[in-house]
Order: sequence, then C-alpha cells, then structure tokens
Amino acid sequence: MFSLYLISLCLLIVLIYKIIFKGSILFTSSIFFVVFSQIYFFLDPPRFFVGESLNVLIYHTITLVLIFITLIICEKSFFLNRNISFIKEFNFNENIFLFLSFILVSLPILIFYINGMDVFSIFTRFYKADIFENSDLDAYSTIINLITRSVYLLIIVSRFLYNYTENKIYKKSWYIFLLFCLITVLSTGVRSGLVFLVLSIILVDVFCAKGIFNRKIIKKSFIYGLLGIVILPAIFFLSQFRNSSFENYGELKQQLTFENLSNKNIEDKDFYNLNDNIAFSAKKYNDNICMLCSIEFILVNPIPRFIWKNKPVGFGKVLANDMTGAPLSGPGLSMAGGVPGEAIYNLGYWGLFVFPIFFGVMLSIASWLLLYSRNIFYSSCGLFFLVSYIGTYRGDWSSIPAFFINCILVLILIFITNRISSLNFFRHR
Repeated sequence: MFSLYLISLCLLIVLIYKIIFKGSILFTSSIFFVVFSQIYFFLDPPRFFVGESLNVLIYHTITLVLIFITLIICEKSFFLNRNISFIKEFNFNENIFLFLSFILVSLPILIFYINGMDVFSIFTRFYKADIFENSDLDAYSTIINLITRSVYLLIIVSRFLYNYTENKIYKKSWYIFLLFCLITVLSTGVRSGLVFLVLSIILVDVFCAKGIFNRKIIKKSFIYGLLGIVILPAIFFLSQFRNSSFENYGELKQQLTFENLSNKNIEDKDFYNLNDNIAFSAKKYNDNICMLCSIEFILVNPIPRFIWKNKPVGFGKVLANDMTGAPLSGPGLSMAGGVPGEAIYNLGYWGLFVFPIFFGVMLSIASWLLLYSRNIFYSSCGLFFLVSYIGTYRGDWSSIPAFFINCILVLILIFITNRISSLNFFRHR
C-alpha cells in the first residue's frame, strides 16, 4: 500500500500538471524531477520503523503537494509565451572545449594511479569512502569530488553542443568523451551517478528534439541501447558488491557466485533505508531542533577544513552519527534524510512547510533558465540543477553549494576555451 499510494499520488500530480501546462515537455519539466525523485528513492516503506510508515507517507504528501503548488504558481506565467526557443547559442570552439573536458574528467583516475592505486583497485572499490580511507588520498578528496560532480554538467553542455554543431570531428570524439565520463563516474562507486549521467543525455536530446515522440530521438535510440548494455550491468554489480573491496582478480572471481549475484539486497538487508532515516529524523529532531544548521553549513562549506578544523558538518554526517554512531569527522558514513528529514532537523515540523516552497522556487528558476536562456551554458546549468535536485531530495543539502561551484568550474573551462580559440593559430584554422 505504501508504494501504491506514492505512485498514485505522483501520477495524479503529473496529470494535473499536464492539464494546466499543455504545451510543456514533461521529461524536461520541473515536475518530472520531483516525481522521479519520489519514485526512484522512496517507494520502499521503513524497514526498522514500520510503525512510522503512515507518518512518513504524510511527510511525503505534504512536501510533494507544497512543491507542486509552488511550481504551479511560479511557472504559470512561464508557459504563456508559446514562442519558446529551443536553439541555444555558444561562442566558444567546441573541439577545444571537448579536449579540455577530456583532461579534466581524466584527472581523478590519474590521481588514483599516481598515488599507487592500480587500475584493478580503482574499479573494484565499490564503497566511495573506502577509496580515501585505504589510501593516502584524503588530501585529494575535495578536488576529486569537485571533478566527479562536474562530470554531469560537462556531459549536459557537451551533449547540447552535439545536437547543435555540424562538426563531424566533435560528434565522433564525443562518444570517446562519454566513455571517459562513464569511467570517472564508475570509479566513485556511486550507482545513482550512472543513472544521472544517462538521464542527462536523454533529457538533452528530448529537449532539443522538442519531445520524445520525434524522429530525431528514434534515430539516436542506438546510443540509449548501447548505454543500457553498459550501465544496467554496472548498476547491478555495484548494488551487489558496493560495501566490498577486493585485493586482486582472484578474490573478485571467488565472490562471483550464483548465490551472491542472485541475492537481491546484499548491501541493504541489515541497513536502514531512506524512509527509516526520515522516520528517525522526525522522532529525534522535532524536539531537538538544530535551528537552520543546514543553511549555516551551506554558508561555511567553501571554507577549507584545514583552515577551520571545527567547521560544522553536514546533516548527513549528523544523521549517521545519531543513528549508527559513525564518526562525525573524516570521509566515513553519511546518511540521507531527504527533504522531509532535513526540514524537520532544521525547523521541526514547520520545516515540512517552509523548505518545499524554497525548492519549488529554485526548480522554477532552473526551468526558466532551461527554457528561455539562449546561452548554452546557462541553459545547461538549469538542467544540471534539475537533475541534481533528485540527489538533493534524497540526500544532504550540503551538495547545493557544490552545484554552483561546479558551474563556476565549467564556466572557467569555457573561458579558457575562448582564450585559446582567440589565438592566431586556431583563428585561421
């Protein structure tokens, strides 16, 4: 009943949205990301807090409905103009941009390799924190996380360019770039990262083709099939062995038994799920509110920890510490409480009414950028925030400043591309 109720509520919201905004493309509209975040992350009822299932559904209902109402109010005027321009402009050399992007997404693998991790170790450490705990890479964790998160914006910008450029060299090279992006994301051991990477590509194509039922989309369907062949087994493999690390190929081979591969929830069977985290947050923090602590952390997050050793930690760390006793410092466990859990942590039950409105406004601004900005970078930033929202709803709001930092990083990359393109050598080619 838990899953059935959430699915029914999401479908009803989508139906009402389409009735109001008949001309919108559902798969690139803000409501798609709201609904997808619910269905993708929150269908399983609480495992250890079963008695709180009804309360958790109420929290989801309040946040969903309030975000939906905010989107309707903010976006109502956006779709009055039917002359939506889907063509985005760019004033930089796409080949140079792609080349610099190649270098950037390759840096994490290079850092791993230089610091003594062989290729096998890089791709078989399926728990993200394990990469830093079992090697001397803690000093590089910030730059590695920054680059690996930038991959999604880079893939969005580069895919927009793919749709708009006639440069054949670029179009052929882009597939190699996609492979590099997949390798970089895979090395982090984050399953959802693979989903977001593929989702970003599909959504850019749907947007540029002005809908999913389009001949342009059908012609590109081979790449989606190819991505499916690569991504789906990778997600399955990461799901089965994410909390494992292997010293060599022989040890990995021993674990590849039919029993292990057919065990559906190896990593989750003794672990709290996301709705457990929400239930715990409501019980723990409503009477122990940390007034706007998440907002405080977002403001101080850019300050390096080596400058401020006692810098506050994000909600994910606090929740993991309170639920499991995990340490507050270092690259260890961080748990997700979603918008409902973190809203209660910040403002008690009042947070369930305040923060959904905030996210609704942010999603509307992102939609406006995607639809109406002719600048390919700003449009990409809008789509990047929409895609990233799925992870934000599930996780820790401390990732919000990372969105903007990653945007600045890619903007710097475009600026460097412009400077290189202005050189005489490239101007006359």
